[in-house]
Amino acid sequence: MPFVLNGEALELVRDLAPESYSEEIILERLRDFRLPHPMSWIEHEHRSEETFERLGALIRGGDGEPFMVIPFLEANGMFYEPFCMLVVDHAKNEVSLGINHLVLNAHIEHLFDLGLDRDQAVRKMEEGKQIFAEIAAMSVVHLRDAVELMGAKNAPMDGRREPLMSRQERRALARKGGETPEAGTQTTRIVLNAEGRAHLTAMRETSDGRPRRAHWVRGHLMRTPTKGPVWRSAHVRGFGDPIMSPRLVTAASEGADDPMPSP
Repeated sequence: MPFVLNGEALELVRDLAPESYSEEIILERLRDFRLPHPMSWIEHEHRSEETFERLGALIRGGDGEPFMVIPFLEANGMFYEPFCMLVVDHAKNEVSLGINHLVLNAHIEHLFDLGLDRDQAVRKMEEGKQIFAEIAAMSVVHLRDAVELMGAKNAPMDGRREPLMSRQERRALARKGGETPEAGTQTTRIVLNAEGRAHLTAMRETSDGRPRRAHWVRGHLMRTPTKGPVWRSAHVRGFGDPIMSPRLVTAASEGADDPMPSP
């Protein structure tokens, strides 16, 4: 079952994600995780003025078996075939990177055709390996966090079923000779609800780090021994309106030694 994590839902999950994906962090975050389906696909998009990227992973395993995470990356219409797979093995307490040498050699031969020498090609592949490893780790942790958030009490996000492709998309893909999914194939689009949007409001209000007389306290996930994961809603602490409070901004006069910051 594919999961699509974009927009504000992706922003919330990223806010809860670890700063780095070390072996210890990956093992800990996935220790009790059960995939929602025996084979799960998660993807998200990144857009800017110059680039469009679609990235994610195909994940299988769990229930005593190692997680196998195969990453993918599509950038500006070009699909980069992955040559490595992240393996998370709790029985051995290790995270490793499996290499598909057939695909790796094909990538190296392509770089030779582009005029790179062997040392340059090897460096490029090392960079690619790090990129794919990070995509794999990020994707499986994002899926784990999203599944836990959707199942928490007062959940900040929901899963919305929708067709994997519209009729128009299926027809356009068929005209190009592509293989279309079976009719009725669905995906789960992960979206924020009112609780999640309140969290983003709190997150954005406190992003500059300045104390406020009235301020938002960000929502967060609590893990309780009896009730399981519980989402504690974002809420206002203090007096006044944290959104509509007036701010007096004054320009410092020329030559002032200690300009007064806005309150």
